[in-house]
Amino acid sequence: GVHATGQVVAFDYYPPPPISELVAADPLVLDPKANPKNARLLHSLFASSLEQDDEWKLRRAINSHLPADICVRSVAVLTRSDLASRPFEPRRFVRLKRYTYRIRFHQTTMNTPTTTCSSTSKQLQQHDQQSICQSGPHTLRRAHDEHSCLWICPWALDKNLLPTVCKELQGQHNFGCFIHAKDRHRPGGDNIMTLNTCRFQLSGPTTEMDSDSEPDNDSDDGTSGIVNCKFTFEAKGFRRSMVRNLVGFLVDVCRGLRNMDDFTAIWTGTDEAAKLVCASPASGLCLAKVHYEPSHDT
Repeated sequence: GVHATGQVVAFDYYPPPPISELVAADPLVLDPKANPKNARLLHSLFASSLEQDDEWKLRRAINSHLPADICVRSVAVLTRSDLASRPFEPRRFVRLKRYTYRIRFHQTTMNTPTTTCSSTSKQLQQHDQQSICQSGPHTLRRAHDEHSCLWICPWALDKNLLPTVCKELQGQHNFGCFIHAKDRHRPGGDNIMTLNTCRFQLSGPTTEMDSDSEPDNDSDDGTSGIVNCKFTFEAKGFRRSMVRNLVGFLVDVCRGLRNMDDFTAIWTGTDEAAKLVCASPASGLCLAKVHYEPSHDT
């Protein structure tokens, strides 16, 4: 249901008996007229045990049967010695999962018309936040591209809040408020989890910033325009709707709907506090990579 560049599929392969044994049992087993399906199978890639040098052949064979928007990027053949007497299960042996989420937004701009007060001779600055919806149809048209894994955020965001929010989300917390309501109270489990990585990377015509950068409150001159943002989340596992809820809360803080004080209630994990969290659309979500234990990682 989401975009994925790190989806993993595993299946068992049992090589057929040697051709000599099959021919001895049935002399017509390789006759194309008598057994056309058997003849094609026995002369194919699967006629013998797969070797590691044949991985590219297996990848090519599978991709030839897949639609244009799905492809196998790599193939690994795990032998009995690699498995150490334990069958490989993609969900069981996960060491780390990485999700990415891409959004495009308009930076918060400040209009600062200067007025002079005659009685005090002081300058008063009036700040007005402009949303992307008020920037005109041409700006919105430039925001769209052919990238399908992207959420066009309809609000102007303050990018200088991103480092603070990402730092607060990272680490071990009660993430109950970021989990789907049906999974929040599952029997025999809690919602204490560790988010190993929560970082972002910004790019745009005049913007280059990541999680390690210091906020620059003087960088917005009202002409910065559209900004691309890529969030990266890493953990041993994620629960239902968790990444979308994390991004949704990040956006709500950066657009001013929520603030950092709300984390006090968020980390309690209660149903009441969960009402402060809204999920972002699935359009920007992507399962980027799945890392396995050293004996199974490829």
